[in-house]
Amino acid sequence: MSRTLLVGEATPLTRSGSPFHKMHNICRAALHPSASDYGLSITILLKGARGSGKHTMTHWVARSLGLHVFAVGASLADSNQD
Repeated sequence: MSRTLLVGEATPLTRSGSPFHKMHNICRAALHPSASDYGLSITILLKGARGSGKHTMTHWVARSLGLHVFAVGASLADSNQD
């Protein structure tokens, strides 16, 4: 059974300084009402080994903030591929 974790819950994944917490704070800052006054927008590029949880964490952060994810795989951006 899965359950939704709240950002305020103290777990190893959501504790202060965790990758989830850092990404959550960056995204939350871009959603602040005054962010549009400054033209603040974000693009996040994640790098890591296959299976390290990049996709899962991104979708978890997005879900916690009510956002949608637009993902582009690196292979789509590589102009050297045939």
